[in-house]
Amino acid sequence: MAESCACVLIADITGSTGLYERLGNERAVEVIDRLLARMQEIVRDREGHCVSTKGDDVLSFFPHAGHALEAALCMIEAAGDGELGIHAGMYHGEFVHLDGDIYGNAVNTAARLAAMAKPGEILLGDRCFADLCEVARGRVTPLGRLQLRGKEGRTEVWSHFSTGPGDQTEIEPGAAALVAGASRHVVITHGSAEFRVGDGEILTIGRSEECMLVVGNAGVSRRHGVVSVTGGLVEYTDHSSTGSLMRTHDGQEIAIHRRTTMLNGRGILQIGKAPGGPAGLLYRVVGLSDTEAGDTTPSRVDV
Repeated sequence: MAESCACVLIADITGSTGLYERLGNERAVEVIDRLLARMQEIVRDREGHCVSTKGDDVLSFFPHAGHALEAALCMIEAAGDGELGIHAGMYHGEFVHLDGDIYGNAVNTAARLAAMAKPGEILLGDRCFADLCEVARGRVTPLGRLQLRGKEGRTEVWSHFSTGPGDQTEIEPGAAALVAGASRHVVITHGSAEFRVGDGEILTIGRSEECMLVVGNAGVSRRHGVVSVTGGLVEYTDHSSTGSLMRTHDGQEIAIHRRTTMLNGRGILQIGKAPGGPAGLLYRVVGLSDTEAGDTTPSRVDV
């Protein structure tokens, strides 16, 4: 197996679920395939190496982080302002080549960052940031040292949002310190049921009786999603067939379908697509002070 050290870029198309519903399978596939082909062309134009396309994402690597960032920005621009969007993750490190694919820590971390990024956003690791020119560094925002799932240590993460900082992944005021050391928790409310999920804990949500929060709605999958808190990082992962919608307190709407996104501040998670409307779960992410540091273990309740 050959080993390389380079900047890995994973760019993923978002919004395809709605496109399939609106255009039908055949036309939607044509639109997505055209965008995927354009993304691969952009990789080659920026001195990158396109490894593969899996589903709606493109895996590639570049000798320089600056070229990878340029490619990701061009991909986001190629998606336009319509129904489809692109979010990406970049990480510099070692990986191995095997059977036409690449594997390793850099690939796994880039995938994790891509999954966390919002549409139109690029998340990058510390070595990518260090490799950028001064002008490019001035266009990214530090998110702090985040504990990424599957990694032992914390990872310095920066964000580049193509249309301005207002919609990018946010770490609230003071949260950089919280992520680096102190604890945070998230409060999930549905009807009369309330859960507080603390560091190292999860809350499973779905229609199955095995879930910790059981939502008896036909439009909700048996195991629809999971809320988790790891090292101060609060995340929601959608595992459903119908998807979820996050509505933040400032009016942003983010579609989540079989991927992970960070939760910050407060808002509503809408799950399922039942005739009566999706089920709404209120969420609120807060720092855990000494006076709140009691038992935070989530308990199961049916609603």
